[in-house]
Amino acid sequence: MPDQYLGPYLLQDKLGSGGMGSVYRARHAKTGQPVAVKLIAEQVADSERFRRRFSVEVETLKKLNHPNIVRLIGYGEEQGRLFYSMDIVEGPSLQQHLRKEKRLDWHVVLQIGIDICSALKHAHDLGVIHRDLKPANLLMAPDGSIQLVDFGIAKMFGAGDYTAVGSVLGTADYMAPEQAGDGKITNRTDLYALGSVMYACLAGRPPFNGKSITTVIEALRRDPPVPLDLIVPETPEELTELIHQLLSKDPQDRPPTALVVGNRLRAMRAGLEAREVQTHMDTAGQTQIEDPTDNEELDVDDEYLIKDDVSPVAGTHDQPTIDATMHSGGSAPQRNPTLKSRGGTNGNDNDGFEISSGLSQFQTVAEAERRQRTLSGTESHPAAHWLSIAGLVLLLCGLIAGGLYLIRPPTADDLYSAIAAADATGNVAESKTEIQSFLRLHGDDPRADQVRQIADAMDVESTVRKLRLRALRSGGIQHLDPPQQAFLAAALLREQDPGAARQQLQHWLTVYGHKDLPTSTEVKRLAILARSEVEALGNQHQTNNDQRAEELAELLTWANDNLPPEEQKRFYTGIIALYEDQSWASEQVKSAEAALGKQEGLDPQILVPAP
Repeated sequence: MPDQYLGPYLLQDKLGSGGMGSVYRARHAKTGQPVAVKLIAEQVADSERFRRRFSVEVETLKKLNHPNIVRLIGYGEEQGRLFYSMDIVEGPSLQQHLRKEKRLDWHVVLQIGIDICSALKHAHDLGVIHRDLKPANLLMAPDGSIQLVDFGIAKMFGAGDYTAVGSVLGTADYMAPEQAGDGKITNRTDLYALGSVMYACLAGRPPFNGKSITTVIEALRRDPPVPLDLIVPETPEELTELIHQLLSKDPQDRPPTALVVGNRLRAMRAGLEAREVQTHMDTAGQTQIEDPTDNEELDVDDEYLIKDDVSPVAGTHDQPTIDATMHSGGSAPQRNPTLKSRGGTNGNDNDGFEISSGLSQFQTVAEAERRQRTLSGTESHPAAHWLSIAGLVLLLCGLIAGGLYLIRPPTADDLYSAIAAADATGNVAESKTEIQSFLRLHGDDPRADQVRQIADAMDVESTVRKLRLRALRSGGIQHLDPPQQAFLAAALLREQDPGAARQQLQHWLTVYGHKDLPTSTEVKRLAILARSEVEALGNQHQTNNDQRAEELAELLTWANDNLPPEEQKRFYTGIIALYEDQSWASEQVKSAEAALGKQEGLDPQILVPAP
């Protein structure tokens, strides 16, 4: 069988095919360079609208040049058939890896997120939105890095001419809500998909999945995802919160850019690693909360460089657009009547590329850039060359100065302002890194005690949440060990009756808080938290009592001054009925009783004692 070529590429194995075309392993006839070549399906390429879109999108995609993005090498036309070539990554897709490992450790997920953000930042800066970010389009290179493939391919293949009625663009399990409706596609669409990918890496399944695409889309539009800390409680709170923020239905509620998300992930990694080092000895003996739920496999294809290259239209997570694991051997591709057979001759690169019909043309990205420079008359001049170098030197100096400024230790005022702002909005958990930095760098600051109280309160809330999860998984609070059961019961009482909760915690400390008591590391830690909470509740209880008593005293004064005798009588009776069992209102209840007793004489000089 004669050799078959696409442009300069000798086709080898057919790696997969789908509604939009086929993918072949190939090598360059002159250089021997191995590549993956995607040949667009004839019924798709025949559309003039698609051919115009193909040209425009390729011009955009060839700008992408980043270590975490698979490189587009060239593009062309053979006997009226459109194709493009790209690098091959020797490694599995993230989808394959997840199918094998079920779930990934949060340390690994942090690095995956950082790599994806780096690639998205580069693409978004150039105006390119991926639109179909999913584990099948994330390749794991031999050096451990993540590389993204198929940037913008969903847009190239996804106009109404190529979608079924009622179908949607992108992969349903990882798409954003706006992709399932009429919403505008923006950079934050990719950030939602990033959140879905990170969720799947930790939980072993995407946020929404189902047996049909309709089920998935309905859940995507209507339901919140299952809280990640219910599935994987050991995931750091900061990471859980960021992922759920990325999964917000409204794009405006998501982080604004990939740069912001990447910086948060890097800061999170540094803070969590430092915390692990500092607390390793304290936490070594703590009970691990096991997840009794079965890991759900991600139902995916095992092959990457397009084992099953299905269009991203109306797809699911088991339909990778391109596959990355190379397979040796296999049968040679079948003869295609639209492909030119050249026997054993080498393919020649053509200089130009115009989308047309019946021509054999190919050009690389580098050739296209050279041609554009020649046509526009922008070949480098020596003077311009030296000016460019001088500009780069100045830019480098500026970057160094800016870097030195950014890496300076944060001041106490900067950190405290960030903590106070987060506390004021009820999002103090987002300032955990700043809290740790403040206490580590500025422990002698007058505000350090206040920051420690915030840190202690965060620890208490985190512990209570984990104990509640453990109780939920074990069948109820009564199935917890006695120390944990009593601690959780007291903590849950705080909202209803802080005074009673404080008293219960004091009893707990009497039983379990003795320093010489032989208990587990977890119980010793609970004792530390109980002491902190007793102090906090005491301060809060006194403050609340003072405020409530003062408000009630003002009401009594107002009633004495403004109500007629009959209404005063009913008012005082109501005060007694409402607050006679509340210790903080004892003085005000006595005042109401005294005023009620004097109603017969209608003494106008009823004095209401201050609280």
